[in-house]
Amino acid sequence: MAKFLRILLQMLVFVAAFSLSVRPSWWFMERLWTRTFPSEQSTNDRTFVVLVRQANAEGHYAVALYPNIEDDKKLVTDIEDQDVAIINRDLRASISDQRLNYLYFKVLSRGKEYTDVELEVPPKGDFWSKNSYRIQNGRAYLLREMQFGPIFGLTVGILPIIAGVLAVICCNRLLKLYRQPS
Repeated sequence: MAKFLRILLQMLVFVAAFSLSVRPSWWFMERLWTRTFPSEQSTNDRTFVVLVRQANAEGHYAVALYPNIEDDKKLVTDIEDQDVAIINRDLRASISDQRLNYLYFKVLSRGKEYTDVELEVPPKGDFWSKNSYRIQNGRAYLLREMQFGPIFGLTVGILPIIAGVLAVICCNRLLKLYRQPS
């Protein structure tokens, strides 16, 4: 029975350490995997995802590759604060996402004659992207780009696994100290 309780304690310690370190690991790996681009050069040689609005009467928001936007869609260049909720609703609806509060689109900053935004493509499979771009003078300029996929998920898991193993080792040492007679 004591061995079973010890294994159960080790599992709980591992899961706790693993769970607590996933979010910081995700943040850290996302910073490592993000590529930054000078805004003047990004439009000429990169294709990236931007927010567009369909030209039909409903005018739903969607994503498209820039600069190769289809004729029935238009790059969104004017974004009001009240539009952000509608944009996120339309992006969630494109994949039937039930998470009512997840933000696929954010306005990062506004300046004189420009707006910096962040757009995460609603995932329809194992791979998706997230980028930040500047809207200025009716054009989009890529600032940062991040590609998510299975390899990214595996690298995120490395640090939590290490944290869990170290926590179990520390737990075992504490149990040995506790069991040793003084």
